[in-house]
Amino acid sequence: GEECCPVKRIAHLMEGCKAKGMATGIVVTTVLPHATPAAWSSHSSYRSYYDFIAQQQMQSQPPFDVLMGGGARYFDQRRKDGRNLVAEYGGAVVRDAAALRVEVGRSGKGQLPLLGLFADDDMDFEVDRVHAPASPAVEQPSLAEMTRAAVTRLKATGKHFCLLVEGSRIDHALHSSDPASAALDALAYDDMVKDMLLEVAKNESVELISVSDHSTGGLTLGMQDDFELEYTGDSATWKHPPRSWRPSVLAGAKMSTGRLASKLCCDAAYSTPSAAGDFVSSNLGVTPSSADLDLMTEARARSSGSCSATEAIADWPRGACGMGMQVVINKMIQRASGCFLTTSSHTSEDIHVFAAGKSRQRFQVAKENSEIGALH
Repeated sequence: GEECCPVKRIAHLMEGCKAKGMATGIVVTTVLPHATPAAWSSHSSYRSYYDFIAQQQMQSQPPFDVLMGGGARYFDQRRKDGRNLVAEYGGAVVRDAAALRVEVGRSGKGQLPLLGLFADDDMDFEVDRVHAPASPAVEQPSLAEMTRAAVTRLKATGKHFCLLVEGSRIDHALHSSDPASAALDALAYDDMVKDMLLEVAKNESVELISVSDHSTGGLTLGMQDDFELEYTGDSATWKHPPRSWRPSVLAGAKMSTGRLASKLCCDAAYSTPSAAGDFVSSNLGVTPSSADLDLMTEARARSSGSCSATEAIADWPRGACGMGMQVVINKMIQRASGCFLTTSSHTSEDIHVFAAGKSRQRFQVAKENSEIGALH
């Protein structure tokens, strides 16, 4: 407690911006109280206190001008304390892309703070958002659309502003060893950056900084996992040469491997090897081998026989069948593309920092990660 161990409260970055009279916003594709947005908007001893973090995000004073992402269940009556923070909110609330477009059209003098909650949990991976949404009747906005809307809203305040944008689910896809979902979410992030570079070009006071907190997955291209040699006279060649790299294979995916695995485990329509194989081929762009089909059948045998509605569309399955099925499917697309992921954890390589605007030269050459915040 304070009597024993006084704690010095350190303001987060958005509190500093607000103290300077700036408008503030956060746009993410995870739940809004997730780790990165939480670090910019709350004070919590543990990153997974989502209800507690969401409450701070909503009760911040002055309020955030824009908050957009997933995680509706941490803001409404489904919270552990039963409190409905959305009902208490004094700003505009939007739940889908169409409503967001209407609200952005109202941006201007006297506008209300804007809260966008586009999913109960994390927003869809980009590949699922486009081809296999969790809720087909509800269109989720892309990261680029959310960011354009946030900038429009923030500029309308007439103040300088600070906006955090995170392509959050790139990390999730790599933790799941799903190279296609990771690539397509990275391209969605790239689309957002292209839009923001246009903002920089139009206004010399705008600064854009792009940085990741770490790498994940240990991507390797054209993996070689058999080092046996064949000898002919004085020469030697690899018996199994390195697999070639075919990233175009990833573009054929129409569903995340997690959602694909969940459907294979939960839907009786795919209970036979032939039906399961056709479903994988049409949604992954890769044809399973007979050995793959055997492994898929083995994974399905671990199914409990019943799935909740949430489990049936999960893009990050947790049950024995879903996890086992996803491993099999991941190996298929990794082999086909030559894009292999060597771990499901974070990795230690240096990360890149990109900057545009008047302060970009400060980010040149190698820096310690603790220096980044002091460079602006």
